Amino acid sequence: MAIVTIIIPNRNEPMCGRTVQDLRTVFGDLAVIHVEDDPSGTGIGATLRRGLPHVSTPWVLFAMADGSEDPLMLFRMIQAASAMDVPAVFGT
Repeated sequence: MAIVTIIIPNRNEPMCGRTVQDLRTVFGDLAVIHVEDDPSGTGIGATLRRGLPHVSTPWVLFAMADGSEDPLMLFRMIQAASAMDVPAVFGT
C-alpha cells in the first residue's frame, strides 16, 4: 500500500527513466511515482503545483528528474517523519 507520492518535474531530462527506476527499487509498493512533464518550460515550481492534485497518499516528496536526490535518503525522510509523527521533514 502506497504511503507517499513522489512528484518528479521533468523537462526533457534524459535521466528521468533511470530516476524512476531507482526510486521504485528503494520504495517498491510504498510509493506512487508521478512524473509531471513540462514541455512548455513553465518552470519547476509551476510543474510541481500541477502535480499536487495527483497526490492521494499521506505523504508527498519532490524529486528532480536528473536523480540528484539519493532515493535511500528520501526513504529515510519518510521513515523519520512516520516515526516522529511530524507533519513535514526537510532534507539538505
